[in-house]
Parts: sequence; C-alpha cells; structure tokens
Amino acid sequence: MSKILIVVAVVILAVACRTYRTPAIRRLGSVGILVASFLGAYFISGSIAIGVAGVLFWFLLPWFEILTRIREMRLPMERTLDDRMAPSSHLFPELDDLTEEAEEAGFEQLSDCGWNWDETDQFVRFLWWEEDRTQAAFFFTEQEGINFYHTALVTRTIDGRHLLTWDYPFSYTLQLPDGMEINRIEPGEGPGSFARLVEAHTAVVETTGCPVEDRFQVSADDLGRLMREDMRRQIEHNLDTGIIKSAGEGTVRYTTKGYFFLWFQIVRDMVRLG
Repeated sequence: MSKILIVVAVVILAVACRTYRTPAIRRLGSVGILVASFLGAYFISGSIAIGVAGVLFWFLLPWFEILTRIREMRLPMERTLDDRMAPSSHLFPELDDLTEEAEEAGFEQLSDCGWNWDETDQFVRFLWWEEDRTQAAFFFTEQEGINFYHTALVTRTIDGRHLLTWDYPFSYTLQLPDGMEINRIEPGEGPGSFARLVEAHTAVVETTGCPVEDRFQVSADDLGRLMREDMRRQIEHNLDTGIIKSAGEGTVRYTTKGYFFLWFQIVRDMVRLG
C-alpha cells in the first residue's frame, strides 16, 4: 500500500508542477512523470530493468504514430495558395490583434490566402514591412480536430539566403537546405508577442551584415510563387538526402530514414516542451 501511495504522490507532484508557467518547473513535472513510471514498473516487477523500460516507454511511444498514421501519409510536392477569407473571430480571435500590432510596427497587409491537403487546412495572412524588407505571416492551422496558430518573419537576400524567425510550437519535420535558416523562439501570448518576434528577427538579420538594399523586394503577386519555390527547394533537398521519396501522383512520403528523423524531432520536442 505504501508503494502505491509513493507513486500517487509523485504523480500528483508532477501534475502540480506541470500547471506552472515557469519552464524549469514544468520540466521538473515531466521528470516527475518519468520517475513515477520507473517506480510503478519497478514496484510491480521488482526489476530495475523493467523500471527503466517503464521510462523508455514514453520515448518509444511516438513510434506508434509513425508506424500507423505517418507511414500512410502522403505530402504534396507542390503547394498552391488560393485566395481565402479570414477565419471567424471564434476560430482565430487573435488575428485582429496581431494584425493591428503588426501595422503599428510598420507592416502593411498584403493578402489572405490558404491551402488544404488531406486533413490539414491552413490560412495565411501576409504582411510586408517596406523599411526593413521583411515579410510577416500569420498562420492558422486546422489539423485533425486541433487548431493552433503561429507567426513567421522572413527576410530573403538577393544571394539566395532565406532567414526565418518564428514561434512555431514544434520542431520542423523536414531538413533545411543550405541557405535556409530557422530561428525558433518560444511562443508568446498577449500584447507585445509580435514585437518580441520582430526584435529577435531583426537581431538575426543584423548578425548577417546584410544591408537593406541587398534584401529581396516582395510584392503581393510574388507571395504564392516564392512559397512554392521554398517548398520545392525543401522537397528536392529531402529527396536528395533520403528523408522522403516519391510516392507517385505528385506526392512524396517519408522513408525509413525519415521515420528516425521524425522520431528524433518528436523526442526533442518532448524534452524541450517538457
């Protein structure tokens, strides 16, 4: 009975830590879940090896999704953007506030568009900051009943570099080709979150020493073409590295090497978001 109470106490403490907003305390809660898993498996079996297996279970769990859903998933080689109405304020209530904050920072709204594939539907609002030649985009994604949004800032240079700063909550699921760089920051909430992203992106661009006149000029008509080119460049790179392979009919799928790449990305998110 006392062993059960120990496990229950550790679980309660872990769950309590997970309710805190402080990252260090939240990670402590994740560690508590692992400790509870070890203790539970150990107390039941009396074996340290089984206890360790109870911990490893959490890190092997992503393979269930990889070998079921992702194994059957097909991705388009080309992504076409269509003009789109903005989601309702009920679905994406943050859009108006984000747009207002961006316009106050000097950005101008260019277009609303989106794309859908299989069970994923994505809306994008593009904006442009002429003074700094930086593109902003607000993404709202609906995927298998889950909705989330993120913001991205992009600066393209005339020599082909693609500098991206975003608050996308997960690790990227493709390898990046040379010249494409992602700077990820933790998602912010409420007023000031967009300004924090702009500050972080500006710092990244300044480290390259690239003057404004060497940055690519973007118009509303360029957006669809540039996004297609970015995706095609990534697809071709991942085909060359063996992360994905052609699946016919204009689609690609992950390879065995790609499964391990995805597993590593998921585990990294588990540790980082823990």
